[in-house]
Amino acid sequence: IEKLSGMSLEEYMEKNIFKPLDMKNTGACFSKGKIRLSAKGYTGYLDVKPADDTMTFKAATGDGFLFSTVEDLYKWDRALYTDKLVSKKTMDLIFTPYAHTFMGEYGYGWYVKGDGKDKLVFHDGITAGFHSNISRYIGRNEGVIILSNNNMGGSGVYKIDNDINSILQGKEVELPKPKKAVKLEESEIQNIVGMYEIMHGTDILITRDGEHIYAQLTGAEKVEIFSEGNNEFFSRVVDSTITIIKNSSGEAVSLVAHQNGSDYYAIKQ
Repeated sequence: IEKLSGMSLEEYMEKNIFKPLDMKNTGACFSKGKIRLSAKGYTGYLDVKPADDTMTFKAATGDGFLFSTVEDLYKWDRALYTDKLVSKKTMDLIFTPYAHTFMGEYGYGWYVKGDGKDKLVFHDGITAGFHSNISRYIGRNEGVIILSNNNMGGSGVYKIDNDINSILQGKEVELPKPKKAVKLEESEIQNIVGMYEIMHGTDILITRDGEHIYAQLTGAEKVEIFSEGNNEFFSRVVDSTITIIKNSSGEAVSLVAHQNGSDYYAIKQ
């Protein structure tokens, strides 16, 4: 953009998007030597702590360098139904799937799912202490915009998005329940400890330190997990749960890890 326009990315977006759409509360987080973002980011799920994001905002020059509000992003969402920014022909190209990714088909800057009335275009954003998502159900002319000053582990952005979409369609939504830890017997703790393989080279290791139980995905940090009873465990650091599966003799043989709307099955080795 800077090569073709001869302007900085910040200047180009201000002139061609923010001003034409009257997005007065949108811009670069770090501009002219100053942090312009007033919100404070946090990390964690049930236990949270402030995130040190200064270096992130100073270093970001494209992806992750903007701040905005849901009201401004709504103006942008509405403009994408018109030719105010670009022609309809260009907009159709943007929302056409071209590449396959693990999150679905990808157009020009948007994930694309479904077609016709069920067509959805969406994209999330994650940086230190913040998480966001915009889902545009363009077949229904409806959208969900979520901005959270918590990172991916505790924001609940994806569930909130799914729940609001369900409400828009008249479906019932199950509200989250408070998490309460229960104490396990020694034999039960020993039963679940071990290595659980998701696929070759990727495992979930369940360990213990006294009465404390930990889960660790290959390549990730060790996280303490707490029993809710009925073979269910939760983390206080990230919004994830683990279900232990037992055989007819009561022995732990596998588990299912639930996180960000996905299930990961692992077999005990």
